[in-house]
Amino acid sequence: MLKEINRIPYNNWRNSQLSVARFYGWIDINWDKYEFDREEMKKLSKWEVDEVFPDLVLYGKIKK
Repeated sequence: MLKEINRIPYNNWRNSQLSVARFYGWIDINWDKYEFDREEMKKLSKWEVDEVFPDLVLYGKIKK
């Protein structure tokens, strides 16, 4: 199971060098994989919204 570790808001990354994530759906930052917010992407795939402005999220495994 994964939990959210860190989040980069959409307005912070959309006009920066991180905007390359738009083309891949994720970006590596210091060997950490930041990907689009999964909950926001589910809305797009279910046709609940016309446009999605997802944050970049770093997910990590829950340590036991």
